[in-house]
Amino acid sequence: MSPDLTPPRYNEEAMRARILGLVFFVVFFALSGRVVAKVTITDATDEGIACFKIVTDTATYFYDKAGAGFTSMIDKAGTDWINFRPQGAAPDGQSGWFRGIPNMGLNQFGHPGYTGATSTTSDAKGVALSKVTVKSTKGKWSVTWEFLPTCAMMTVHSVAENYWFLYEGTPGGAVGSDDYSYRSNGSKAQLDKKWAGDITNTSGAASGTEWIYFADGKVDRSLLMIHDDDSIVDQYYLMSPMTVFGFGRAASGTGRQMSATPATLIIGFIETRDYATAKGQIDAVYKDATNPGTPTPSLPDLRDDCDKGIRDHRSGSAADGDVRAKVKTYRNAK
Repeated sequence: MSPDLTPPRYNEEAMRARILGLVFFVVFFALSGRVVAKVTITDATDEGIACFKIVTDTATYFYDKAGAGFTSMIDKAGTDWINFRPQGAAPDGQSGWFRGIPNMGLNQFGHPGYTGATSTTSDAKGVALSKVTVKSTKGKWSVTWEFLPTCAMMTVHSVAENYWFLYEGTPGGAVGSDDYSYRSNGSKAQLDKKWAGDITNTSGAASGTEWIYFADGKVDRSLLMIHDDDSIVDQYYLMSPMTVFGFGRAASGTGRQMSATPATLIIGFIETRDYATAKGQIDAVYKDATNPGTPTPSLPDLRDDCDKGIRDHRSGSAADGDVRAKVKTYRNAK
């Protein structure tokens, strides 16, 4: 039976509020049957350096504003997988100052602790958002980072010279004898083993890319890096006590080989170290980064939808279930 919406009992504002509450519940708390993830950005200091602190459901990132690189990348357990320390701090070198992501322009840009870059965001600070964007520039260098619930994606717009994408850090907080990496060609290597060669992708996950993850041997968690597929040599070696991995790093270890723009790098954590399981999670992360789906509608849009639904229902031009159909659309969104 249709609800009684005769004028004496009809309260338009109450009904609008009820519908808005229901839609907001579905969008923010029950989308696809799970809590919708949130991203926040604030100003912070890490290792004495002015940073943006970006908190997501899967990671906390500290992004050096003047260096345009990450000083820390912290997992859900509170473990830092980079462990950068400023130059001159003890211990130094590979125990601190060399570390970071993406470390792309040697002595120039994209490395924590460097100076001269300008990093800005137009997003509200301290507010839960579906995505946060940070833009960094220095001379001819220009990149944009997009922080999503499951990952962070950098787009390189312009460069001053050839570059690479590095991970110089500490899987699981410290390099251990049972830590290892897996590449998108199915190759597994302990972190004390050096290797070089273009990473291919035969995994079926994140098609059109090449990827690698670094696994902590004791915890079901790994740090993931995804890059555009190319035919350029990649390289890894251990500079104890940190990893040295580079997309586009020459086998000699010193050559920065990438020059393409635009180019992308995706980083994040996956909650596994098993290769078969990781492939599915990596594919999901890639899809989240490159096709995030229908954006959350704004409050004015939701209000307009509710007003239209109420008017149509009162005039008899819409069935009772029209508003519920809108809610169902959100619930089934991917």
